[in-house]
Amino acid sequence: MSTASLLLSPWAPLAVLLCGLLFYSIPYFCTYRHLRGIPGPLLARFSDLWLLYICRQSKRSYTVYDLHERLGPVVRIQPNHVSIVDERAINLVYGHGNGLEKSSWYDSSISLTRSIFTARKRAEHARKRRYIAHSFAPKSSRAAEGPIADKVELLVSKWDEIIDKGPQFDGLTQLECRRWFTYLSFDITGDLLFSEPFGMLENGSDLVKIDNKPGSYVSMMNSLAQRSAAVATLGVLPWLKPHAHHLPDPFFHRGMDGLQNLLGVTSAHVKERMAAAQDNHDDWLSLLLRARDEQGELLKFEEIASESLTLFMAAIETVSNTLSAMMYYLAASPSSLQKLQAEVDSIDIPGTVPPFTNVRALPYLDAVLNETMRLHSVLGIGLPREVLPGSKGVHLDSFYFPPGTNKGRRETLTVVDNRTNQTYEIPITHNSIPATEFKKIKAEPGNDRPEDETTQGLRVYDPAYMNTAVVQSKITYINGLDGVLRYRGYPIEQLVEKSNFLESAYLLIYGDLPTQAQYDEWQGEVMHHTYIHSDIENMFKSFRYDSHPMSMLSAAFATLGAFAPEANPSLAGQKLYTNAASGNMDSLKMLDKQILRILGKAPTLAAASYRMRQGRPFNRPAQGLSYTGNFLYLLDNLSEPEYQPHPVLAKALDKLFILHADHEVNCSTATVLQVGSSLVDPYSVVAAGCAALYGPSHGGASESAIRMLIEIGSPENVPAFMQAVERRERVLVGFGHRVYKNVDPRSTAIRKLAEEVFEVTGRNKLLDTALTLADYARKSEFMRSRNLYPNVDFYSGLIYQAMGFPLDFYPVLFAVPRCVGWLAHWRQMMLNKSGVKIWRPRQLYVGEGEREYVDTKDRKEKPDATVFDAPVKVEHGGEKQRALLAASAGLKSKL
Repeated sequence: MSTASLLLSPWAPLAVLLCGLLFYSIPYFCTYRHLRGIPGPLLARFSDLWLLYICRQSKRSYTVYDLHERLGPVVRIQPNHVSIVDERAINLVYGHGNGLEKSSWYDSSISLTRSIFTARKRAEHARKRRYIAHSFAPKSSRAAEGPIADKVELLVSKWDEIIDKGPQFDGLTQLECRRWFTYLSFDITGDLLFSEPFGMLENGSDLVKIDNKPGSYVSMMNSLAQRSAAVATLGVLPWLKPHAHHLPDPFFHRGMDGLQNLLGVTSAHVKERMAAAQDNHDDWLSLLLRARDEQGELLKFEEIASESLTLFMAAIETVSNTLSAMMYYLAASPSSLQKLQAEVDSIDIPGTVPPFTNVRALPYLDAVLNETMRLHSVLGIGLPREVLPGSKGVHLDSFYFPPGTNKGRRETLTVVDNRTNQTYEIPITHNSIPATEFKKIKAEPGNDRPEDETTQGLRVYDPAYMNTAVVQSKITYINGLDGVLRYRGYPIEQLVEKSNFLESAYLLIYGDLPTQAQYDEWQGEVMHHTYIHSDIENMFKSFRYDSHPMSMLSAAFATLGAFAPEANPSLAGQKLYTNAASGNMDSLKMLDKQILRILGKAPTLAAASYRMRQGRPFNRPAQGLSYTGNFLYLLDNLSEPEYQPHPVLAKALDKLFILHADHEVNCSTATVLQVGSSLVDPYSVVAAGCAALYGPSHGGASESAIRMLIEIGSPENVPAFMQAVERRERVLVGFGHRVYKNVDPRSTAIRKLAEEVFEVTGRNKLLDTALTLADYARKSEFMRSRNLYPNVDFYSGLIYQAMGFPLDFYPVLFAVPRCVGWLAHWRQMMLNKSGVKIWRPRQLYVGEGEREYVDTKDRKEKPDATVFDAPVKVEHGGEKQRALLAASAGLKSKL
């Protein structure tokens, strides 16, 4: 039977109907049978055409919202597409390492070639992300602040002009804020992307000349809206995109025209810049022009234009939509607007637009922004992800999403060794990779030195631990970019405001805030251990009168271990403390007892180092005082029968102790863990921590900061000093931090604390100099570009000086509270259920290769020897000099 006869047969309609039923039924009953229990419109379960129709009517957001209201948090909107409204799904769908990949929906957004938005493969997306990552780095964001502020000022002036023209309706002036916010977004984006704003704010219009349409001006807002609507609809069936101009619907024609208009604008800029002999701009486009692909070649026009278009549209839509939504919700809630206005009015704003540094710490402004973005998504639709073929699928409660469902990505890093062309897959956990996995990457030596140990696997070279995590910890969290410090999840600001030092110490060491009964017992035990042996007092008396207090404190902690031989694993057994990890109560009691001893005796030892320097007798611990109150008593009591430390000073010191209690794995804590990994006793561990803290780059920084302020003298000398700093002639202390690339959260709390102390002690004469220096730094581009903000050492030194502590005692005031952090990390290490491995870093040996021993008589001096290659001559005291002369005279007489 011929094909024509078959088509004309009376069975043809039935055959077509049967094929249609099979086409839609097989996926429903077989391919996606796991989704049959998920509610949704009947047509949506069988065909993509239902969602295509809804999108074409521009009702997708409303329809999907209504479905969730009626059917619950999980709704089926296509045969293989599930929409989820559940906060847990954010991580499930968009989180790192979730096993999901971008779906084919993104293909409808491809312009000339795939961009960072439409790239679906992980490797391609990562490569493209590197092109523009610098654009969103903190330094680049700060550099963009000035141009953005200029545009905002222009927006305000335009609004003022409109309002000055008088009321237009019921005594009020109407403003179409969304349109003006879009103008603002276009101008800012044009400046950042092309170094050329579109002039929409100035002209009050979005008409732009299109180079690929001579003499034609088009509305950019309409082009963007029409393109977005058409692309979102075509995403349902992305294979329709190449044929969109041929579809019998002007909706798609307008969308494709809008895309061409936007592409025409960006392409014109790209072509002009690529044709230029030299690119002297410093904008987003310049980054793309300098970027290279995986072969090391400069990017081609198509890729640069596509990436430019993506940045262009993303920046405009996110900024204009968010600002419009925030304006709407504030207008709808006058009380919120008044509260926000009052908060902004409470800060000092230089000019019309406040700098980011002035407003970043405003809690209500931050809350308004977060709530705006929660209530109003930048995009009105979800960005679908797809479960990867070959995976096990994804589960959410009782729902199962099989491979191919629009809703993986493996949590691994793929490494290609170009020496061997071998591929290695390394697991990623908590956004980190195990360094030992690199040891599996081996190669033949080739031209490498034998000392490079090429056949033994790669090593990770990270001088100064710049990006190496050495422990998993539950104690302290720091986010240096956002200026966050939390103890066991509690923000440091809350603890300083509401807690006290001993309560915070309990939190750091044991993981939770104590109940009242737990706290009372804890405080009693710590204060019970404040006394020290009289032989320890005699040891302090044996030091020179001018010994540094930190030297004495380090020695005292080390000596304490000799008074507790039962607490020394070298004497009482290697597993004395590590047995506690398996629940051995004797071991756990021994561990916690040493913590009580050290915390109790720390202020007594510190006070003894101070009193010894003063030539005063040692005080005995007081009863009924707080931890810091007792410390001040030990320091200052001159046998007054009713001595009571000033409550403001005792409270201030208590808050300072909270701020200094821990700071993650810093230099001294890393030293504590390094030494502790050998299973030495905790007294030696704390002594090692004191030694590390003693260094001027760590615990001695507050002392150095005060010496710097004393050297500067008065406020009028600050500009000259800072100019010398910028010329690298002077060293600035108390600014910047290894971790914090923003404001140190501790410095904010300390500045408030300083004012309370100065009300009691009188204004510190160095305070004006310090504030002038901080203000200069805040306005200095040199400082801001290097993330140099006042840190905790800058203000703590001022408080210590106001309280009358000598400069060389500052590190001791740091060490006493830091004992808590050291012991918390040491305890965590001892309780590791997988055991304690001794820390033994590797090195990269770059010295001489193997050499043969040469007899003394045959050796020759190195012709290229430097001063570092032999001992330098040292000066001797008079006694040694006379002895050397006497020995020389004796030798001559014998000759």
